[in-house]
Amino acid sequence: MGLSNSACRASGDAALADLPGVEFQHDVHLAVRDWTAWTAVSERVSCAGADVLALQLARSDGGFDVRCRLKQVSAQSARDLLNTLLDDGLAERGSIEHLVLAKRDVAAA
Repeated sequence: MGLSNSACRASGDAALADLPGVEFQHDVHLAVRDWTAWTAVSERVSCAGADVLALQLARSDGGFDVRCRLKQVSAQSARDLLNTLLDDGLAERGSIEHLVLAKRDVAAA
């Protein structure tokens, strides 16, 4: 009996979440037809419990490119969020990059 890819990813996410001294962020890239779609996207991000650290909205040929950096959400939740946005038609295309960043030592600052 083998493990599915999603089961392996979920256990990998859980193992990485326990690493001391690192922070996980996720860069989500979306193509939307209309910039007002950000309202619905923002609601979905909020429902997922993610914090938006940065947002960039730029015109493209067929609409707008949205780039946002999310924090306080697992890699699996970020992937699920992206898939939901695509499945529901809020985004035409999308991708996600997962970042593992060293936490700044608060005591030393």
